Amino acid sequence: MSEVGDQDPTNLPDSRAEVAPRGYYVAAGFYPQLHLTRKSGFDFGRTLSDYIDPDKTEFGEDAWVYSQRIGGLPQSRLYVNVRAAQIEIGGEFLPHKQEWFEDRVGAVLQRFGQTLKPVVVLGSKAMLRGTLPINGDAREFVAKHVMKIDPKRVDSFGRPIHMVGLRLFLPSYVKRTGDQAEGTDWSVNVRVESLMEDPSQLFLEADAEWPGPMRWDESTDRKLVERLQFVGDYLRNNVIAFLRAPDGDQDMER
Repeated sequence: MSEVGDQDPTNLPDSRAEVAPRGYYVAAGFYPQLHLTRKSGFDFGRTLSDYIDPDKTEFGEDAWVYSQRIGGLPQSRLYVNVRAAQIEIGGEFLPHKQEWFEDRVGAVLQRFGQTLKPVVVLGSKAMLRGTLPINGDAREFVAKHVMKIDPKRVDSFGRPIHMVGLRLFLPSYVKRTGDQAEGTDWSVNVRVESLMEDPSQLFLEADAEWPGPMRWDESTDRKLVERLQFVGDYLRNNVIAFLRAPDGDQDMER
């Protein structure tokens, strides 16, 4: 009987594997628009000093940029970008949990509201991306288990395939049944791909948008942070459930 370590790879996710975050962002459009000047950008940056200590700043006519390297990776950073009608707060390869990023998103949005006095939120976005380990080859998992591609179909390319991916767009919708209506006021783009730099990892992303306006008030920072939490839950629960669904021929690795 062979040892566990000698077993062939299943090319499936381990049932206990969890999504490891790689990046987040929260963005909100607003009204009225800002007149971006160097002085006002510098002054706003000073109000953020408790939450971001930027090693890179830009105060141009098109955008204010505040970017801080976090941790040891060159690509690891926390950033705030302010444009005339949009603010975006993002994090990439952060060495902290999602709650750490959420705290900073909430604080920055609160300072933005108090300092620059937006009146209306003109739509918002929230995104989470991460990776899921595969026992074997993520390309095999996406192509055979998720997309059901017959290997013979790709022979016509005449060369190796380095990355395989799937993209889904799920729109907002309203469904009526008699006098009852159900639906969502948000849409989401979902990406499922083998990771370019490591085919044993599955790259996942959920990028959601709420186009409807709402008043910018003292609860706005909390609502936008909750939307990021919602997208994270959707990725970890709904998208993962889609990927883990048995295909009838084989079960997920136990």
